[in-house]
Amino acid sequence: MNIFKVLASGSGPFREEQASTIIAWLLNPRMEHGLGYAFLSRFVKAISVNNEAFSEISNSLSPRLRSNDQSEVEWACFLEYNVQSSFIDIVLRMDDWVLAVENKIYSGSASDPKQLQREYAGIKKHPDCKDKKIGMVFLVPADLDPRVELEYFNLTVKNDDLK
Repeated sequence: MNIFKVLASGSGPFREEQASTIIAWLLNPRMEHGLGYAFLSRFVKAISVNNEAFSEISNSLSPRLRSNDQSEVEWACFLEYNVQSSFIDIVLRMDDWVLAVENKIYSGSASDPKQLQREYAGIKKHPDCKDKKIGMVFLVPADLDPRVELEYFNLTVKNDDLK
């Protein structure tokens, strides 16, 4: 079941910003949804399944995703994060990692093949992210449009950063 398809079936348009807001709300363990760190933990584990490098994040976070634990993860979540001339849909700062999530709810909505690269360059220079490792996450529907794949393919990251 895809809850976003359900929401998009209403009479008004369902926009990317709304989807990002819902996702960020679920990722925030301090919100009133009652899930705590469960959604955040599963999200990080899900992105590490297809990318072994992301498993470092998952392995370091999983045992520490407990509220009021002494070694609780330093965590922050931002919507529409301003990085120079771009906005990243969702940014999660966790310890020495920053996960930048670009969300596309329609496979054809990737109209700028350099968007991810601009966002990556901007977040690398952001004062709050300079000394952190960056993980670029491209969240898209399963039925990918070739332009979406091209945008992800064109993204290059440096050093210990991941995509």
